[in-house]
Amino acid sequence: ASGLEATLRVAYAKFRELQDTGILKMAETGKFDGIQEVISTSHRALNDISLAIKEISAASSVVGGDPKRSAADAKLLEDLVEENLKLRKTIGEVIEEKVRRAESGDHHQNKEAGDHDLAGM
Repeated sequence: ASGLEATLRVAYAKFRELQDTGILKMAETGKFDGIQEVISTSHRALNDISLAIKEISAASSVVGGDPKRSAADAKLLEDLVEENLKLRKTIGEVIEEKVRRAESGDHHQNKEAGDHDLAGM
């Protein structure tokens, strides 16, 4: 496999891992005892993926093709996966805040306090 093929394979694997860490997707499996366990597991999985994103660039060092181009492609794919990771973390924070409010009985939103609105996502 060329450097690009290896890089794409690793990037796609990280993308799939990110999809599987979504709080709603995890909650749908029914494998957890409650929403707090789902949130905690999602946080840990996202952190693990964050640490492993550099594997995308490492895959570009596979022999074959133009090494500079492979490195540039790997960096681009790494950046895309990183942005996806950031978005998923933000969505997780919004869900976690809404769960906290529901559990505490505080149903008022304060946009100035940093609340996020998922309507545009």
